Amino acid sequence: MLVNMENSGLVVFPTHRIVHGLENYSTEKILDGCKAYFDIEESDAGEGMRSALLNFYNAGKKAFALYAGGKRAHIMVLKDENAVKKFLPEMSDAYCGLDVSVLHNLVLERIFGIDKENMANQKNLSYTRSVDEAIAAVDEGRADCSFIVNPTKVTEIRDVALAGEKMPQKSTYFYPKLITGLVMNKFADRR
Repeated sequence: MLVNMENSGLVVFPTHRIVHGLENYSTEKILDGCKAYFDIEESDAGEGMRSALLNFYNAGKKAFALYAGGKRAHIMVLKDENAVKKFLPEMSDAYCGLDVSVLHNLVLERIFGIDKENMANQKNLSYTRSVDEAIAAVDEGRADCSFIVNPTKVTEIRDVALAGEKMPQKSTYFYPKLITGLVMNKFADRR
């Protein structure tokens, strides 16, 4: 199936990250480590958080929210747009500018110590499309924290593809989903 990338019906939903099973997890230490890369502001974990993330998304800023319980969220806004490029000079600007590249490289890998292999195997990390599920995992004690992310823009996906690169894991949840299956047609030999 082919769909025009400019089609208004093509939507990408966010996939939030749930972090669990970390030894010696400390929200304070995480926030201290993140201050080198992010401006951090506190918000409620409901409408205030969603509104702040939407505003940053619309302004083209790289931002996500850390939820560690208590109905409060920490909105994290990237200070230096080139921060990821310094660690991944071989990757395109398009790839390094993705919200999920920022989250994975600067926070999950550098601060939490979750490497790419563990991310791929979902060790210490799982994914959900539901903000409520990401928050509930923390509130119910099944997770240390969760990250609420903005959706990837279709233009960002295009730019990464044009650079000949693959998107980071769980960064593209296209909607609507096509019904999948296998269709076979028999072609008669017409000699």
